Amino acid sequence: MSTDDPSLLLPANKPFVVDPSMMSILVEAELPWTVAVIVTDLEGTVTHWNHFAEVVYGWTASEAVGTSIADLTVGPVT
Repeated sequence: MSTDDPSLLLPANKPFVVDPSMMSILVEAELPWTVAVIVTDLEGTVTHWNHFAEVVYGWTASEAVGTSIADLTVGPVT
């Protein structure tokens, strides 16, 4: 299966909800690839920002957590 397979994409208009008991597994997993993991609440406030999110977006976790995801990931021209 190609990594560009559109069937692997989550719908943008529906939140992806993870069971809280599984969150630590998702966040702390030793993934075999580089993955930016960003977790928000339903209002779009960042609750987790991993090391690779820091690399991709340039914000540290301490800067990102508590901030709106739109303020961190949306460019100046949309």
